[in-house]
Amino acid sequence: TIIASLFGSPWGMTVFIGHSAFKAMGAQIGYTAMSGLMFLIVCFSGLSSLVLAVFPAEVLNPIILFVGLVVGVEALEITPPRHWP
Repeated sequence: TIIASLFGSPWGMTVFIGHSAFKAMGAQIGYTAMSGLMFLIVCFSGLSSLVLAVFPAEVLNPIILFVGLVVGVEALEITPPRHWP
């Protein structure tokens, strides 16, 4: 997404977990804006340090792996096969 924006693309390339389900429910730009705002609040307020202090990385890594796999599967489900690599 950052590289695309450097070349002038106004569209983000990020796929969120549950993206296809939220789009089916009618989510629009507000979904992406709220996600970005929440990341901004968490990162700038120091809440990420609190989460990392409470939950060790060994607990968070499998969750991040699972979310990544789900996002990949959802992206392939909504993408026509002719566009697959």
